[in-house]
Amino acid sequence: MTMFGAGRTGTMSAVDGSGLLTSGSVFGVGDFDQGAVDGFGHALVAGSSAITFIDYSLSNDITDPDFVFNFFTSANGISFSGIDDVAPLVGPGSNPNPTPEPASLALLGLGLAGLAGFRRRKSAR
Repeated sequence: MTMFGAGRTGTMSAVDGSGLLTSGSVFGVGDFDQGAVDGFGHALVAGSSAITFIDYSLSNDITDPDFVFNFFTSANGISFSGIDDVAPLVGPGSNPNPTPEPASLALLGLGLAGLAGFRRRKSAR
């Protein structure tokens, strides 16, 4: 699995498909089959027994991370088996398109003019 971030590339590869990390392995990460990075020096790696968060934003090297945390491990008192997919949402999301205020006010004015015309027509009867 090759991951990119902070202008660097880190590669973790499995031995015979077993999911064990080989040379350049990340401390605390093992038994993985999928991962995702955010491009800012953070990665999530999913395996059959845990989801691991890797922060390499300061070192800029995924094989020498600044912080590693394993979620859902028996050491944390939470145990899951068969965790398989990781698909994090990254970033603050997109900003909605700004509504042009003159157009909004024009629509409001047209609506009020329509209501006034309807009321005038109704009272003329």
